[in-house]
Amino acid sequence: MFTNTKKVLIISIVIIVLVILAIFMINYNQNTKGTNTAGNVVTSPNFDSISPQSGLSAQSIESGVPVEQTFDKQDATKIIKKSNITMQTDNYDSNLNSIKELINISNANVVKMQENQGSTYDIMKTQSSNLRNVDMTIKISKDEFENFNTELKKIANVVSYYEEAQDISSSYADIEAKIESYKLQEAQLNELIKKATVAKDLLEISNQTQKVIEQRESLQRQKDSYDNQISYSTVTVKLTEVESTEITEKNTFSRIKDTFESSLIQIKEIFINTIMGIVYVIPYLLIVGIITLIVFIIVKLKKK
Repeated sequence: MFTNTKKVLIISIVIIVLVILAIFMINYNQNTKGTNTAGNVVTSPNFDSISPQSGLSAQSIESGVPVEQTFDKQDATKIIKKSNITMQTDNYDSNLNSIKELINISNANVVKMQENQGSTYDIMKTQSSNLRNVDMTIKISKDEFENFNTELKKIANVVSYYEEAQDISSSYADIEAKIESYKLQEAQLNELIKKATVAKDLLEISNQTQKVIEQRESLQRQKDSYDNQISYSTVTVKLTEVESTEITEKNTFSRIKDTFESSLIQIKEIFINTIMGIVYVIPYLLIVGIITLIVFIIVKLKKK
């Protein structure tokens, strides 16, 4: 026979397991619901709401092309190219002019440019110096992209360079297929409008046609945006003025300072993560404690 203490322990464990399973199932259901994305879904026109008196139905246009149709995806690869380059120079004005000349020669366009009069502080010299920097976002033909970046790297001292090529061929083909499907739906609805004789049917078909047009135009805008990004690559340039582009070894004081700051940051992260972990488990501990207390009281009362 189990003692009262063992009974309380067994019952508590069973209840705790059930509570944990219930919490897990609730979270699972919420995550499952969250994964249902809206997206642009191609739907067939709703012909069921059309009055039978009008003599119009889905069969009246069956001789046309069906709404559900498979479209061949284009073989051409659709690539969006981007690059990001950071440079330093002790000859700021000359290098900035060289970048502008390269932009003109390459028939590129500057879509964004921000030039700043910066200020830096030298801890060893205990004096400040005003240095400039400029950020530029450039659009250039995809055919000139590689050559432009090659020439750009020659202008000043390159600190960092990043290049990205995003393949959107699948998404692009899907959008094209959906656009064509909406065009077919629109053509079918227009045929129904021509044959409609009842005002109610005419209004219903017109509303459906408007929805189809709006969905098609939304996809067309997305396709146009893709076309622009594919045809014109993006180059982001940051040019910073420095007193000297020569690489100097850090002195002992700077190395100690950097190491100390790095240690403080790590300690801060550990402290924050510990606090967050404690806060996260508090609700579960409260639930377990309350359940254990209730079971313990019930067993005590039965014992009396």
